Amino acid sequence: APTMPAPTARDGERPRGARFAGAYEADEPRRPAAPPPEALRAAARAAAQLTALRAAQDGGGAYVLLCEATGWPSAWLPPLAAELERSGLAADVSLLLWELATLPPPALAEAAVALDAAGRAGDCSALLRQASARRRPEVAEVALALCHNGRRDLATVLLTALLRARTIQEAAEVVEPDRHTLTGLLLDAAEAVSVQQRHAVARMLEAAD
Repeated sequence: APTMPAPTARDGERPRGARFAGAYEADEPRRPAAPPPEALRAAARAAAQLTALRAAQDGGGAYVLLCEATGWPSAWLPPLAAELERSGLAADVSLLLWELATLPPPALAEAAVALDAAGRAGDCSALLRQASARRRPEVAEVALALCHNGRRDLATVLLTALLRARTIQEAAEVVEPDRHTLTGLLLDAAEAVSVQQRHAVARMLEAAD
């Protein structure tokens, strides 16, 4: 069976890029960096392999390749998504995001940051929505990892998705691992939903103290 190119390690770069509308102001937005040449070559090979597998109706082989791609350096993921789209494999981009949402929280956060930094805010948002369905301690880990990457705005996007999908009581439990950091984030996420939601979350957090 064909296999994805195997990089030696996930890249350690933590890029910052375009901001979501209405999100926190941080560093000045940067233009997306040009992807490394090896990422473009790997993306082209992967897209060709997936095209052949889809033509052969080998869904299992395609799934294996997409799972392998989640182990790529995070900076390689945006070029892969772009190449899949150019090859008429947009559905495989959705599958890739689904698998990325199952990564350990630090790796998931790096993937989200890389997608947003490359100008793929829609993919980043979709990934964070899927990540919000994880266990609440894991959602907290992802939010903290995003903050560690300097992307408090993306952590707020994640927690906003959590609030839209869970009860207020369930969402309030996400602050337990780090109340100092996560309480403010959750309140800001609630305000992004509505002022009433912010008041309700604030009352729930006060009652839990």
